[in-house]
Amino acid sequence: MSGRDYMAKLMDVTSRDVYNSQEASVIVKDLIDKAVPGITYTNVQTTTKTVTHVTFKHTSIFEAIKYLAQLANYEFFIDANKDLNFRPKGAASSGYTIDNT
Repeated sequence: MSGRDYMAKLMDVTSRDVYNSQEASVIVKDLIDKAVPGITYTNVQTTTKTVTHVTFKHTSIFEAIKYLAQLANYEFFIDANKDLNFRPKGAASSGYTIDNT
């Protein structure tokens, strides 16, 4: 399976959880633990965002993580090693410089 196939797994599973006063990456890890076996989260980085209250009512895990990523200004994807990456936007550089020459 490729990274796209694993992202699709996040779309197929839903959450019915409520979280209060928890940091966003803690919620992400809990969602993965509860609903998506086979996906790890070694590359989930801690955020500075504490979520005061969020309720997921039959929300796909993909949409739940997307919501948390937007709150924290993070991006997420699953790499070829089946590991969820959750990191600040712009944290990685391609190493390429684009100019007009």
